[in-house]
Amino acid sequence: MANTILNAAEYQIEGGLSLKPGNYMTKITEMEIETTDNGKRVNFEFVANQGRKKEQIFYEHSNPDTQRIGRNDIKRICDFTGNPTIHLTEDPRTLDPLKNKPIAVAVRTRIKNGVADTYTVDGKTYERRDITHYAFTTGELPEYDNDFDEVAPVTKPTFDPMDIMNKVSRGGTTNVEFSTERKDLVATRQDDVPY
Repeated sequence: MANTILNAAEYQIEGGLSLKPGNYMTKITEMEIETTDNGKRVNFEFVANQGRKKEQIFYEHSNPDTQRIGRNDIKRICDFTGNPTIHLTEDPRTLDPLKNKPIAVAVRTRIKNGVADTYTVDGKTYERRDITHYAFTTGELPEYDNDFDEVAPVTKPTFDPMDIMNKVSRGGTTNVEFSTERKDLVATRQDDVPY
């Protein structure tokens, strides 16, 4: 009898690349219902040829906006996996019809205060990425433009912005005089048109 290399029916791919920002044709391979301090969520794992993306979506939350956004996303997932009338409960078996169905997703970097939001694991820093859109095909998703959709690396300013604020804000200790009079030659020209 020959030695087994791999029994594909029993093997689950682990790890792998995280999906970078872009549009992908995926399928949901794993779903888990989890209770947290703030509410209850479904943890989805979307898998594409290029990698995978885990998305945690709240269906109950102490913040009503988070709950509304989460329920909207779950409804979109139901619609775009061909299950628009499914009745989901906390019984994990009700999630099964969402599995292994093609669904297009748009992955984008999460922007917070104008810069990429990050997290650190084992001393390594990563950008947070979210699924922002769902569709039947990638052609229905908003086009991905690296220059528009991604932020440039943050560089430290060569000046102190607080120094500028202190000079022009009320209550500052530095006296700055402003004048509307122009002190250059243009203001004295005869053919100059008044503003």
